[in-house]
This record gives sequence, structure tokens and C-alpha cells, in this order.
Amino acid sequence: MNEDKLLKRIKIIANKSRFNILKLTQGKELSITKLTKILKISYNKCNDYVRMLYRLNLIDKRKVGRKVLIKSKVLLNDNIIFN
Repeated sequence: MNEDKLLKRIKIIANKSRFNILKLTQGKELSITKLTKILKISYNKCNDYVRMLYRLNLIDKRKVGRKVLIKSKVLLNDNIIFN
């Protein structure tokens, strides 16, 4: 991974809410609606954050009916590993 791409990813996940989206969706799918309730942010803000994470290939998302389900592609622990 080149340095610019890595720095952009770090900048995106430095935001607490975006980081928590990655953390909450490790190993499980959550809807944007559920994430908004957990994180106590608006649907539009959460959707913007999901879009940012998706564009950087940090999450998977799929639509099931009217729900958009999110799942992290990143392993977060003491050592952050980008896939």
C-alpha cells in the first residue's frame, strides 16, 4: 500500500464515530439505522461515514430490502491491520 493511501485511511478512521463503525461491525453486519442508534448520530451523518469507509474499501455493504447492512473488512486490535 502506498503512503498516500495509508495516510488517507488513517485520517478517515481517526474520527471516533467512523472508528466505532469499523469496531462495531467486526465479524457481524449491522444496519445503518442500528448504527445511528448505538452511536447517537443522525442517519445522514452515519450514511456519509459509511460512504467514506466504503470508498476506501474498509467495509462491505449490502442492501437487504430497505436496510443497508455494513460489515467491517478491517481487523482492529492492538495492531491495526488493513486488508
